[in-house]
Amino acid sequence: MKKLYKFYSSCNTSGSVEGIFIADEKIIKSAIGCNVWFGELLGKNSNIYGTLEKEDLTIINVSDITINEMEEVLGTNISGYNPLDYITYICSRCAKKFSVKEATFYMNKEGNIICHECLTDGEKDIFEEI
Repeated sequence: MKKLYKFYSSCNTSGSVEGIFIADEKIIKSAIGCNVWFGELLGKNSNIYGTLEKEDLTIINVSDITINEMEEVLGTNISGYNPLDYITYICSRCAKKFSVKEATFYMNKEGNIICHECLTDGEKDIFEEI
């Protein structure tokens, strides 16, 4: 189920990273604990990175109709930064690193994440796209 999320991460004296975005709950669950690298988001040599924590995200309670309308008109990234766009996943089979922009990932019930290159036709019923 898709929800509207507010992201906030304090970067100490450098500032903060914020955003509002729409995402499926299962994608959020798979992203918690992953490394997020924003790069020099807050200026030259700022090198903003960290681990996505539950505390960084707040669900904004709106109706499913509102979420669908917002996504249709604005897309999934509503405002600011979406941390999901800055995560690098490591395939549990081939150990290749991919950003979410470079590859499609799949997760099974045990939480194993594999890339599109490693997914076989026989596993399409076991793994779900994240």
